[in-house]
Amino acid sequence: MHIKIGEYVLRNGPNDFVISDKEPFIGKTGIKTYYNATYYPTIEAALNNVLKRRLLKSDATTLTELRNELLAHREELKEIFKEIVK
Repeated sequence: MHIKIGEYVLRNGPNDFVISDKEPFIGKTGIKTYYNATYYPTIEAALNNVLKRRLLKSDATTLTELRNELLAHREELKEIFKEIVK
């Protein structure tokens, strides 16, 4: 699995799900390397982390703006999740 979610990439490991900041690159050793890869036991936990990362990068200046961003991101992630679990 390799799914782009905006600026993030969701992929699976042998027993987990991984979120990274960018597409992988081939390091000096010839091994595929991921930026800021974090590992999660469930897909729900991985997608919640994407939501958290996006909100932490928010430029919102009011709670209303932050709420609107949260709702928009949640809706996008719901659609992605629906595609995954078909």
